[in-house]
Amino acid sequence: MEINERPEPLSWKEARRILRNVLESYLDHPPPTQRRDDSTKDSSWLSFLIRHDIDLYFGAFLFSIALFVLSLFSLLARLGYVSDSELRPSATQGVYKSQLCASIFLAIGACGSLWMVRRRRFLSLNDSVNAKRREVMRFLRVVKAFDENDGCDLPEKPHINGTSLTDIYRVYRKAGSAEQWNRIPSLLLVEGDFIALQCGDIAPADCVMLRNGLISDIQIKLGTRLSLQNMGLTKENVLSDLPKGRTTLQPGSTHLLTLCNRTQMFLVLDTPINEFINRPPVTTRPSQSSRQIKAVRQSLSILAIMLLVVTGGILLIRVDLLSSDLSLLLTIPLMAALSVLPTVGPAFLFFLEALATARILATVHPYASLTANQTKEEKSFTRSKLVLRYMVATCLSRLSLWRVADQIRRILAKIFPGLPPAWFNSRLIRIPPASLNLVEKLGVATAFALVDDELACEPHSIPQQLLIPSGQGLKLLDLCPKFADDSDDESTASIRKKAAKSFDSDSESEDGSSVVFHSSLKRKILRRKIFRRALRKNASDDSTAADSDSPFDVQFEEPTWWQFLPSLKCIGLASLLLDENRHEENDKDLIHCCIKEESDGESVAHDKGLVEKRRALLVKTVCHERRSKQYHSLANCIGFSTSENAHVSERMDLDEHERSSEQSKWWGLLRTDSTSIVVQDSRSKAYQLLTVGDPSVVVDLCHEAWQGEISTILPLRMGDRETILETSDNWKLGDLDVAAFSYTPMPRSFEAMFGSNTESQIYLLNNPASGETQHLLSKSKSLSPEWSLMKNQIFLGLLASLVVPHSEIQSLLSTLSDAGVRFVYFSPRNMRRQKELASQMGIDVAWNCAISLRPLETGKEDKYRMTSNYADWDVNAKLPHGVEDVKKHLEEVDNVPLLVSLYTDVTKETTKEMVEVFQDYSDTVISVGLSHFPRNDGIFSAADISVGVDVLTDDQDRLNEQKGSFSCPHVFQAEIDFVSAIASHSCAFRVRGIPGIAQLTLVIEQGRASLEAAVNASVFFIFGFLTLSLFVLFSICTPSTNIPYTPVLGVVLFLQIVLPGLGFTLAMSDGDSETMKRVPPKNDQTVTFSRREGWKLYRNIVIKSVIPALLPQVLHLIVFGEMMIAFEPSLSGEMCGGANTWVDIVRCEGLKSYTGPVRISSGVLVLVELAVCVIFASAGFLSRLDYLINDPPWRRNRTWLLAMCLMVILTFVYCYYALQLRVTAALPWYYYVLATVMPLICLAWVEFCKKSEIYMEKRAEKLRRLQFETRLGAWSPK
Repeated sequence: MEINERPEPLSWKEARRILRNVLESYLDHPPPTQRRDDSTKDSSWLSFLIRHDIDLYFGAFLFSIALFVLSLFSLLARLGYVSDSELRPSATQGVYKSQLCASIFLAIGACGSLWMVRRRRFLSLNDSVNAKRREVMRFLRVVKAFDENDGCDLPEKPHINGTSLTDIYRVYRKAGSAEQWNRIPSLLLVEGDFIALQCGDIAPADCVMLRNGLISDIQIKLGTRLSLQNMGLTKENVLSDLPKGRTTLQPGSTHLLTLCNRTQMFLVLDTPINEFINRPPVTTRPSQSSRQIKAVRQSLSILAIMLLVVTGGILLIRVDLLSSDLSLLLTIPLMAALSVLPTVGPAFLFFLEALATARILATVHPYASLTANQTKEEKSFTRSKLVLRYMVATCLSRLSLWRVADQIRRILAKIFPGLPPAWFNSRLIRIPPASLNLVEKLGVATAFALVDDELACEPHSIPQQLLIPSGQGLKLLDLCPKFADDSDDESTASIRKKAAKSFDSDSESEDGSSVVFHSSLKRKILRRKIFRRALRKNASDDSTAADSDSPFDVQFEEPTWWQFLPSLKCIGLASLLLDENRHEENDKDLIHCCIKEESDGESVAHDKGLVEKRRALLVKTVCHERRSKQYHSLANCIGFSTSENAHVSERMDLDEHERSSEQSKWWGLLRTDSTSIVVQDSRSKAYQLLTVGDPSVVVDLCHEAWQGEISTILPLRMGDRETILETSDNWKLGDLDVAAFSYTPMPRSFEAMFGSNTESQIYLLNNPASGETQHLLSKSKSLSPEWSLMKNQIFLGLLASLVVPHSEIQSLLSTLSDAGVRFVYFSPRNMRRQKELASQMGIDVAWNCAISLRPLETGKEDKYRMTSNYADWDVNAKLPHGVEDVKKHLEEVDNVPLLVSLYTDVTKETTKEMVEVFQDYSDTVISVGLSHFPRNDGIFSAADISVGVDVLTDDQDRLNEQKGSFSCPHVFQAEIDFVSAIASHSCAFRVRGIPGIAQLTLVIEQGRASLEAAVNASVFFIFGFLTLSLFVLFSICTPSTNIPYTPVLGVVLFLQIVLPGLGFTLAMSDGDSETMKRVPPKNDQTVTFSRREGWKLYRNIVIKSVIPALLPQVLHLIVFGEMMIAFEPSLSGEMCGGANTWVDIVRCEGLKSYTGPVRISSGVLVLVELAVCVIFASAGFLSRLDYLINDPPWRRNRTWLLAMCLMVILTFVYCYYALQLRVTAALPWYYYVLATVMPLICLAWVEFCKKSEIYMEKRAEKLRRLQFETRLGAWSPK
């Protein structure tokens, strides 16, 4: 578009078409697929082989194929199809058939593992792009149903909370025959939209300023913070546009846009979502668990090679190659190697990760960002069913098999039409991408970063202190939230009785002691966790319902506060009337006024008239008043019951870090410097003017003060005036919202101006011609007030209100501290403003309490820095200022900046840099922020785990407590869901509203329990592999002359059924009572295992594996000897010289090449004994760091108990069908005793080996706790 061109606003239909075209273009032209970066040189040849899956290709897969070929040729030779075979098979055909079947199963398992690894790795390289594409496709399917709808008759009309500070912008669009301003997220803006921005806003896209409806030459780039300079203005220009002197402005005056931080209309030049979805993905850091898995995989590969060589060498030494049955012996080296090669290990780890992820998602599900109807549908599912559904969904997501799943779902729906529809149609939360490593990182998270200020604070302030004139100076009254367990005891009842009596009478109150007020006030810190919400659900009348609007109940701390009631009555009345007046305004009329189409008899308005109407509508949006519920709380506290502000030039130059919490909540709205209300006394019929506003404005209007104790009006002395203003400034620096109260009787000459209409509203402006003195903006709600009414008022008092943190944040912080997770709060405000709120959260603000991330020029002092009371600490130990100084401090001094929980003066860019600093120093960071905020994408992508908080689709019953909640009749819910989903595509999951934040501790607890259970299952799996390989090794090292037969089919069943069946159930174990009391380890990228941790891990696994692998070999000597005597007496007598004991049989050289049924059956019995020993030993892996006697398995994991019984039964079934002889009567009694005792011995051995592990872990945990709780730093001084 060209300069001075007059653009026209878009309709909702046109805007949706543009948005749809942008998204379709993104799908038609996807970004290039990422490939694995192989440019990095590996540290060793072995790591290179593991990285390229050589152990899987040339190890597991080729060995499985070799076993298959060997089994095939053995069977063919046994059947006579290969006449010149050198294998000399002599066993039955069933043995070779079982070997062939087992080799097929093993090859299939290796192929499945190979396919899973390759496909999962390929898809994980493009997880970020795939997540965005899925959300775009899901949204386009929904939006196509509204192609022909202009947005006026949508079934859903969501409420949108927030301001431009939280990425909610005003947009001007056509709706049918009318035009109106609406609030929408920035990602729903499109090219050609009209938006309203003010000084201090950040441009959501490239845009150009409109002047009188024409395109100007002033362009603002995406991400630029608006100021008078980049808007081509100066303060003098702005003030010169306002009327000079003390003038009156009508409610529709466009000068009000200037007073609201120079609100201006802009034209969007580019669709914001186009830039957002085309951002390149960010590479995530690998977790320590993934590095440990690679290290274990390398060790197992080396072990496989060693076992292959050792078993093959021993076999060559012991076996007579000319007379032995090689078909039964050559499989032994292959099985020894295949036992530890990744034949089924990758598939097991894949499903194990899916199960752990499903457990975490099932915990998140009740608090996830789903609609109310979807949440109700999911309540019909038990947790076990929910875990099963999420596990299936995770597997499908990891392998991208959704189309196959849709076909299976349709088939099942036809086969089982009686199943509930929720089984097929209910929506689950989005599955986190595999590259996120959710399980590995969530279980060891060490830092919890809250990156959005709106998630920390309550939407309304609560009164904290009240300053009133008294007979002995200025009196300070402290207010506090009510205790949850407060009761109306006798003394409290008497005080209330006296208060009521004093309130009803006009006589002088009783004398009470009054403390002289001094200018240096020490603010009282509110106690944590003592306030409660005023929830009165069963309101029987209008007064009770009105009282329930108060967010908190407050009370005076001083028991004799009722003595000052005559001074408090006027303040309470003014607070009540101010709150009621704002409550009665019609939000809908203010926000959704439309330009109607003119009748046929009227001419079309001129373009200039249309521009003025658009600006008039914009004025109505900025003049919408936000309720300040602290006034209602104060009125209730005093006894009333029913059903601020910077000046213009200061507001426009206000630094983003100096903005108070209350100013942030009023952002985008016109907040007057003072508000006056005219009220009529029902007894005397006289009118009173009550004023509430900024102390610097109200005190300037007052010349007298009301002394309630003596019912006297006295002059307001200069000293008291200076004290009030000084106190106000100190309170404001502490981020308290300060309001002054005053009143004046209305002269009778003005009473005639008030007829039946007392609801009119005008604005008074004080703009001296010099432009150098203060500029007063006050609002008086009367028919036609005059400036003379505002003069000569009587000062009543000063109120300080504090924005308190959410109760969910308070409980969250204490739980995280116990769990060893450092809570980090990133605040955009400066130190002085943030100190009080941080104290309410429970953050230590006494020493080394905060770091400002705003760069400070060399030699310049920060006037907002918190000072310390500890001697000269503030002089000698100042913390760094800015991210670069933090990095320098960490390198040269100590690690104190990483131990701080409060970072102030932050921006989104500095927050991202600081998160990366935490990661550089081995922290695993969880970042929590607004899910719809696209500027959080950098933080979400940089953090190890990110959680989006969806406040746009929060529960409707909380909307009344949210700031700036507006109904948007032209935005449908799918658009809001899409914005939250696409902006938080890097997040692991989204939680619904502020209450969901408090539940994140449950998610972290479940993450730790899932990781611990998954690690235990993985260690058990390695234990099972190693036990089997050692069992095979011990087989060829047996003292018996006849090498035991190892059934291939039994080995495969052990690897593919027994171990996975037990391992999966081990992964379902819940955490112990100490789960959230342990400090997790750091994620040092240069360390795979801590000092000697890897060696101790391998040593413990080997030691644990020796006994289960060795004891069955001892049993084999008894079984083989006794069965030879029982079933082959003639052969044993002939070959062994009439031997009649099993000791003589096992050492008989004549049976060295025996391959009859006794050898096969004894091999089966011994393998079954091995399986039973491993099954019983699995109980020791339910918790590697606690003894079974302290936590019995039937209490902790009943699923494992059921699986153990099932595996034992399955093992005996295999034994029954694999035995070629019925050996029950042939075996002696002590065999059965040993077979029964050996599994218990293995379990006891595993429990005994825990001793060193527990000792080592306890020492490491104590060290981590010491490092976590220190405040000096690990290297202070350096």
